[in-house]
Amino acid sequence: MRVLSAHKKAITCVAFARDGARLAEAAHGGTVRLWNLTSGAVEHTLDASSGLFPNQVKLAFTADGARLATANDRVRVFDLMTGES
Repeated sequence: MRVLSAHKKAITCVAFARDGARLAEAAHGGTVRLWNLTSGAVEHTLDASSGLFPNQVKLAFTADGARLATANDRVRVFDLMTGES
């Protein structure tokens, strides 16, 4: 078992990529971390705080695992190779 620890605030949502190699988690304030589950390292820290509800971020990977959608009162799609939306 591996323990992943980076946030100081409560985690509000998690999502596994289809291949099981990555995990995305969102914390209060809208910070999203993308974890490589093989190495246990954070690949990207993403900012999904824009919008009216930064503490209610939902997450979903695309089927190919190349992008991550975040949603609160608006949807943002991040390219996971670059971390850009």
